[in-house]
Amino acid sequence: MAAMLRLEPALMLAAIRHGDRGAVVRVLSADHGLVAAYVWGAQGRGLRPVLQPGNVLALDLAPRANGRMPVATPHLISANMAMLHG
Repeated sequence: MAAMLRLEPALMLAAIRHGDRGAVVRVLSADHGLVAAYVWGAQGRGLRPVLQPGNVLALDLAPRANGRMPVATPHLISANMAMLHG
């Protein structure tokens, strides 16, 4: 199994609800391009504001077996939502 990968900084593009609590997120990183990952608990109070489009994040990606989507743990670097709306 491969080691955990750290993406920093990564621009949050979209979060798509998946199941009761999780979400599939898409981020854009300078080193790795467009990356999709699953975030456990993404619909909870703690992560909902972090996973807003336009925010800059650091992501810890844990790869999974058989080419499945990696699991990500997001960390907010800066909230840029106000900049997008002027």
